[in-house]
Amino acid sequence: LLLDHWPDDEEDEDRLWDFKTSVFLPRKQESDAKTFWDTHWVVEKMYNKDWERLMSDGQHGRFFKLISCNGKRPQHAQQVKDELYKNYDLLAKMFSYYCFLATSEQGKVT
Repeated sequence: LLLDHWPDDEEDEDRLWDFKTSVFLPRKQESDAKTFWDTHWVVEKMYNKDWERLMSDGQHGRFFKLISCNGKRPQHAQQVKDELYKNYDLLAKMFSYYCFLATSEQGKVT
C-alpha cells in the first residue's frame, strides 16, 4: 500500500496500522536486536544456539548419527553447519509453520 502522505489525527478512522502504536512496540527494547526486526547478528546467534542443541546429544543424538561416520565426530561437521546456515531462514520459517500446524485443529488454534 503506497500513500502520498501519512494520515494525521483527524483521519483516525482511516489510520494505517503502525508498529509504533501496536502491541509489538516493546519488542524494540526487549529483543536482542533492539529493533522490530531480527538483525544478521541475532539470526547468526539463533543459528549457533540451534546448532549447539543439535550437537549437544553427542554420539547418542539422531542428528549426530545422521552426519557421523562410525560413531565419531564427523570431520565435515563444519561444512554441514555452513551449508545448513545458507538455508537457515527457510528452515526456521518451516519449523515455525509446522509447530503452528501441530497446535491447531481444523484451522483453529487450541
